Amino acid sequence: MGNIVLTGASRGIGFEALRELAGQGHNIWACVRTIKEDWRQLVKQWEDQNGIWIRPVLLDLEDMESIKNAALQIMRGGIA
Repeated sequence: MGNIVLTGASRGIGFEALRELAGQGHNIWACVRTIKEDWRQLVKQWEDQNGIWIRPVLLDLEDMESIKNAALQIMRGGIA
């Protein structure tokens, strides 16, 4: 499958999109403002179940520096 950049991946519609896309076998850069342990555990479970990777990316869309750092991280393929 493909590689996807998803914003708002820690809650609401973004979280549900993350679950669905992971289930479809996509690798995902999951952009979030904060990384909580329970979210990280779910992500690990989805990775193991679906043979994919989900890379958390810290991103605040109201902060230009955060946007630049997230873009660099995604371009480099790094993990938060």
